Amino acid sequence: MKGYSYNKENIKEIAFARNDNINASYKDLIAVCDAIRNKSVNEAIKLLDSIINEHKPIEYKKHNKHMGARHELNGKKGAYPIKAAKAVKKVLANAIANAEEKDIDVDNAFVVHASANKSRVELRYPPRGSLYWGRGQYHMRIMHSNLTWARVEIGIANKVV
Repeated sequence: MKGYSYNKENIKEIAFARNDNINASYKDLIAVCDAIRNKSVNEAIKLLDSIINEHKPIEYKKHNKHMGARHELNGKKGAYPIKAAKAVKKVLANAIANAEEKDIDVDNAFVVHASANKSRVELRYPPRGSLYWGRGQYHMRIMHSNLTWARVEIGIANKVV
């Protein structure tokens, strides 16, 4: 488990869960993971439910260009990333199940690690017979847009007292 960013001294045992190839914006996933990091498991679930039901927005610390300010966040930039919150909630539920399997007390557990990254980028090309290309122009390899897949990792642990 090289590269995880959590303090190993105060943690006895940790339960991880991850999901690859999520078809959601990785920038939204980053904001959701930042919102639930270092919170208790119950607080994280309540926060994700409030995002999904559009009761509470989350703050975007990065990737917030051309985003409007929200009065709920005292003028800071934010949004309701519903699709990303649903994906993170599934991974969190899996991490809770893994923690119960390792006999970690879930009621007192907190999220020690939550991160989102790009996993792969698929190039998308227009169809061969499209008028945009013209006849015989398909080999030029010009893309309309890319399809980006994301990966989410979540770790749950108890503090050692």
